[in-house]
Amino acid sequence: MCARTGGHLFVTQKQSGLGDLINLLDENKLYWVGGFQYTTLIWTVDNTRYYRRLGYMSDVYGGHVTPSTIEDNSAFMCNMRCGTNHGLFGLKGQSCYCFGDRSEQLIRRSYIANDITHTEIRCPGDYTELCGENRRISVYTGVGHMTNISRNGIYGYATKYHRNTRKTTFHLDDDRNRKRFYAYKKPTEVTRDGSGLRCRGDVCVSNTTESWAAADQQNHRLLKVTDSNKEHFWSAMHYQTYWIGLRRYSEYRWINGNKLARNVSRYYSDKQCLAVRRDESHFDLGWHRCSENYNAVCQSHNRISTKPHTTKDDTGIYIGVAVSIVAVAMLCLIVAIILLKRCV
Repeated sequence: MCARTGGHLFVTQKQSGLGDLINLLDENKLYWVGGFQYTTLIWTVDNTRYYRRLGYMSDVYGGHVTPSTIEDNSAFMCNMRCGTNHGLFGLKGQSCYCFGDRSEQLIRRSYIANDITHTEIRCPGDYTELCGENRRISVYTGVGHMTNISRNGIYGYATKYHRNTRKTTFHLDDDRNRKRFYAYKKPTEVTRDGSGLRCRGDVCVSNTTESWAAADQQNHRLLKVTDSNKEHFWSAMHYQTYWIGLRRYSEYRWINGNKLARNVSRYYSDKQCLAVRRDESHFDLGWHRCSENYNAVCQSHNRISTKPHTTKDDTGIYIGVAVSIVAVAMLCLIVAIILLKRCV
């Protein structure tokens, strides 16, 4: 669409900027503009992300793994694709590598460089993450390299397996009012009698049930599971499932990487794209599946000469005809690669 004429999807930071479209858009029709939302996972106690970038490695070492293609590739989406193939996973553009049983070998042989290159690109599904470069793969992990996350839901809980694996898996629940036992960091002082707590190391779990919302309070936030406390957590778990301080979180961005400040409807779902509808002089922005086939509002930036040795920006806005979802997807990736390379 827009890329074919040297432009990109329309971007504005102010509501008044939509007024430029009033003579371009037909009433009650949807048009793509340059915004999208994507999903990540955060720990509520400190708002840090669940996924950690370990570094990068040469794609030569990933040659034994057949990557899968994910249009809106990110750590979250790649982890979902890997499923029960636990371990490290790698991101390279739209390619997702599930390293599984080879994870420990990659770490043991020091194939992963704990650094950031100047040419790693941002991920098409999450502009805050890096997705490798031409010959390198960005490597990510969750907690302990051996957990998997369920695809659906918002609020985090952990399930204990009683086999010899001493494994705990994480899941997401849509219902934050569901009653479960819960886990959190051990308080400074714990009364043994009548405390209602079962503690191992610096982790405590309850002997009573609460909703996720009630358990995750400011005075005792739900547990952030780490490599250093995961064994204590497993030992403390007496029942099968416990609320933990993990939740699904959506980010809203323009394709230039800026936050989308305008208040539009929020959904916890996979990547969605932003469309605008005109009703007389009023504009409505809303999220829609990126696979929908709409026309697009395009924007061009042509630098033209005004006086000797000076230039100015001549911004043109026009309507691009949507051919297929492939065009929308490829445009988002192209803009991410060209405009949003991360420099350190």
